[in-house]
Amino acid sequence: MSLFASNGFNNSFYIICEADAGFFGTQETCSLATDTFVGVGGTSASAPTFAGMMALVNQKMTAQGSSPRQGNANYVLYKLAAQNGASCNSSTVAVTGNSCIFYDITQGNNSVPCDPNTPNCGPAPTNGYGVLVDPNNPGNPAWLTTTGYDLATGLGSVNADNLVNQWSSASFTLSTTTLTNLSPTTNITHGQAVSVTATVAPQSGSGTPTGSVALMATPSGQNLGAGVFPLNNGVASGTTTLLPGGTYNVTAHYAGDSTFGASDSAPVQVTVGKENSETKLTLTALNLTTYSFQPIGSTIPYGTIFFLRSDVANAAGTPCAPNPQQSQVPCPTGSVSFTNNGKTLDAGSYALNTQGYTEDQTLAPEFTALGSYALQAQYSGDNSYNSNTNTLNVTVTQGVTDTEMGIPNLSQTYNGTTVVWIADSGESFNLGAVVYAWSILQAPTGTIAILENGNPLSGTISYIPRNGSISGNYSTGVFEWAYLAGSLPLTIDTPGNYTFTASYSGDAYYMGMQSAYSIPVTVLDTTFNMSSPIPNVTITAPGQSGTATVTLVGTDNFFGPINVSCTLPAAMTEATCPSVTANMGSSSSTVSAPLTITTTAPHQINVNVDRRTSVGLYGFGVLAGVFLLTIPRASRGMRRKGLPLALLLFSGVVFIASCGSGSSSPPPQIDPGTPAGTYTVGVTATSSGITRTGSFNVTVQ
Repeated sequence: MSLFASNGFNNSFYIICEADAGFFGTQETCSLATDTFVGVGGTSASAPTFAGMMALVNQKMTAQGSSPRQGNANYVLYKLAAQNGASCNSSTVAVTGNSCIFYDITQGNNSVPCDPNTPNCGPAPTNGYGVLVDPNNPGNPAWLTTTGYDLATGLGSVNADNLVNQWSSASFTLSTTTLTNLSPTTNITHGQAVSVTATVAPQSGSGTPTGSVALMATPSGQNLGAGVFPLNNGVASGTTTLLPGGTYNVTAHYAGDSTFGASDSAPVQVTVGKENSETKLTLTALNLTTYSFQPIGSTIPYGTIFFLRSDVANAAGTPCAPNPQQSQVPCPTGSVSFTNNGKTLDAGSYALNTQGYTEDQTLAPEFTALGSYALQAQYSGDNSYNSNTNTLNVTVTQGVTDTEMGIPNLSQTYNGTTVVWIADSGESFNLGAVVYAWSILQAPTGTIAILENGNPLSGTISYIPRNGSISGNYSTGVFEWAYLAGSLPLTIDTPGNYTFTASYSGDAYYMGMQSAYSIPVTVLDTTFNMSSPIPNVTITAPGQSGTATVTLVGTDNFFGPINVSCTLPAAMTEATCPSVTANMGSSSSTVSAPLTITTTAPHQINVNVDRRTSVGLYGFGVLAGVFLLTIPRASRGMRRKGLPLALLLFSGVVFIASCGSGSSSPPPQIDPGTPAGTYTVGVTATSSGITRTGSFNVTVQ
């Protein structure tokens, strides 16, 4: 049959309710108001969709008083498809409002991509895939749709409502099933082999039914399979160990074939007693490499995520798992109660699953201390198995740690085998080491030692601890592993190659660890230098310019702006040399900085100064000074007498100065500018705290 199996194509998908879509294992109610509805596609959705249709068929047949077990549905499906009007052309019939069970798909094909080098693969475009073709007609895709059954779409798509309501209309030749032998029927111990013989024959007419007979047991109102036996000329025989415990009826059920319908034998009562059981205890812990749970013996490293598992087996110690459907050991039911040192562990009682085991996945808080624990599992028993108790002595030991290192503020390079951190001489950086404890409990304590080329480093390490935790359960939760992080500030002045390693001392809960991980660090003398000599410059005459080219050379991947300035000697008057900035790129190793020296030619200057005014004022100043110096020192009374005379003399001086005023135009003067000669000019280049100096000669002719 054909069911939709491609999510998103044609804007279509199956909508399903996923009640366990909540975070951390929470259950949600299916409602359009929540996000528990999801769209899915693929055969993982279409196959369960048809299984849902068969569930509706089972309900319908049960309501009609028939067996809910339909056996191989193909027999009925082909019978229904052969009925008149049951199969309709999907290209011409309406989807609803008819009695069609199947919509026969008569157009299109199943174009299956294939590698051009494989059998029956048609031609493909360059660097592309071909399509599987019919070997007898290479021009046609391998699976074409036709009227009726075809390999592309089978009987077609299905109208589920019509299928359920018309299921019982498929007619078969009636059959009779007889359970001719079942021995013994009493004093049976669970797991004991019981002989079975059943015959299937037509109720009337001729023919031999084919297929198989299933032995069905009905303990406590259940309908359980107890073995399947193939028919050989209408007779099925063999032995079974699958009869459950208790007193109940057993029947032989024939599921039918393409000719004969299903039938059931008359019931036979059996009594099956319990057998002893064996309860096993196993510790399984999270493997940090595969992230799967694996047995760990009787030792639990501190903080480990572990489960306590109990398997209940039969008297011989054989479990029904891993494949209960094929095992000859019936799976036990009931529950197992866990205790720790005699006290109830976590939830206490855990129901066995369909494979006969259960797990305590609660990550019990009782295991937060090192030491010995006596874990006990007590199986409750059921109708088939007696109860049983077993004890496992375990020890919680120091947890496992792993030390890693890193330098977050340094650049890295890859040399083909390892990552190398790069630092400049004199550069400060933080060397970090982290002790990871694969633990969901408290953080490691103790100390971290960091070694440089095998020698312990001095300095104070700053520590940051973090406790481990878990949110939710192991399958949907979030783990936070405990760790102890240490950081040590370092400055290396000497260029070279260094290797840093770390070790952890351990503490009461965690084992010490010498890290197998190391950090190679290359310390570079990242700098620049000034090429020497700087070419000298000749300026042909004052007033002309000349340029000196300063070449700067970077080493160890130096890059960035470099400020270049020059210093002119004092004798090189009226000359200038502006600073420049040279930018060295990350992909270059040299850069040039042109320094332009500009000189000044001799030039005329004008002096507008009144010489007589200057002389008069000068004379005034001299006389005033003499006057003041000649005032004799005397008593306070004599100073009063001399004051009018001083004022008179001062007035006369001012008069003389004023009488000397007047103006005239002096002759023009010539400024020599930059004198001819040879001068030494200093050069300074600076960048990122690096300074380089040099010099060159400038000759002004």
